[in-house]
Amino acid sequence: MSILKSEMDKRQEFSSKYFLYEPAEDSFLLQKYVKKHAYGRVLDIGAGTGIQALAASQKKNVVSVLGIDVNPSAISYCQKYVQSKSKKLSFLHSDLFASLSPARFDTITFNPPYLPEDKHEPKESSLATTGGKRGYEILERFFSKANIFLKSRGIILLLFSSLTRKNQVERIISENLFKFKELEKIKIPFEELYVYLVKKTDLLKQLEDKKIYSLKYFAQGKRSHVYLGDCKKKKIIVKARKNSAPKNITKKEAGYLRLLNRHRIGPGLLFAKKDFLAEEFVEGKRITEFIAEEKSKLKIKKILAIALDQCFTLDQLHLVKEEMHRPHKHLLISYPRLTMIDFERTHSAKKPHNVTQFVQYILSSRNLLAKKGFKIDPVKFISLAREYKLRPNKHCFKVLINALN
Repeated sequence: MSILKSEMDKRQEFSSKYFLYEPAEDSFLLQKYVKKHAYGRVLDIGAGTGIQALAASQKKNVVSVLGIDVNPSAISYCQKYVQSKSKKLSFLHSDLFASLSPARFDTITFNPPYLPEDKHEPKESSLATTGGKRGYEILERFFSKANIFLKSRGIILLLFSSLTRKNQVERIISENLFKFKELEKIKIPFEELYVYLVKKTDLLKQLEDKKIYSLKYFAQGKRSHVYLGDCKKKKIIVKARKNSAPKNITKKEAGYLRLLNRHRIGPGLLFAKKDFLAEEFVEGKRITEFIAEEKSKLKIKKILAIALDQCFTLDQLHLVKEEMHRPHKHLLISYPRLTMIDFERTHSAKKPHNVTQFVQYILSSRNLLAKKGFKIDPVKFISLAREYKLRPNKHCFKVLINALN
């Protein structure tokens, strides 16, 4: 007994000295579900004293367990006191996935530091408790990479606190194309603890089948979520239909993009499925930003002419882009290239108005353009726009462009 007590005292002294997180209510709650759900190859992130790794290793359907922790003292502790308890166990120092070679796991367990930053807490101990300034930044980092290391049918067992803000955690999970199920919640003094079972969505699986990886939430439109990903070492954009959007919207946008790509308009369409499409990622300045920063009147005039020319092509195809009277988010410039983006609202029309809408934008920007040396006569410009509206032919269009001085 004295030998055992001495060994336990040493462990407690070690964990206290090096600010290891001692197992508490959260640890035991997660452990309950690790014992129930963990299988295959297991990755335990934030191993701490090894409680989850050890629990997983004791299951017959678990092949191996790798425990990682950003705190090197935690790894030293686990290698000294835990690793010898099972041949399935190994431990590695790593800040989340940073030190891992490409590998796929069936189960990832994570009891992250989830408390908001406390400036009075010692830096050493905050490694085990603080999830960032708002408490959920580490979770954002985790989910931005988790899809790379989790198998298609793999699971994540995640524990977090109400102090982390439940709505923010669910947002992070959903925005990274995972789905979740609440397994249990318990109340403890000052907070609630949650255990979630997290899996990849069908959309994420489909995208990975297309060799699209490192997906990150990028933006949100009225009808779709937009993600940035990597495909064959190139950045691409994935637009996924929102559940509230019309069911045929992706098919329509993809169809318009195929047509417009033949006229060198829009980002290149890579492929499209029922509820998502993938297109090339276009970098550039928004048009108003470009005009404000560009010193060359000639370059600005060229970009405006290209924009008008693309609007004219749309008119000739009897397509309405919409938003061309306020195209700040719809035209990206990487001089001398201009790319028109976002065709969610595009539709056919007998009398399209893309050119006249863009004329409205030019007129609304004439004070800014005047600073760049342009002398636009609004009365003449409006008159020519009306003439083009009555006769939207190439001659009227050229006359309109020539008035851009």
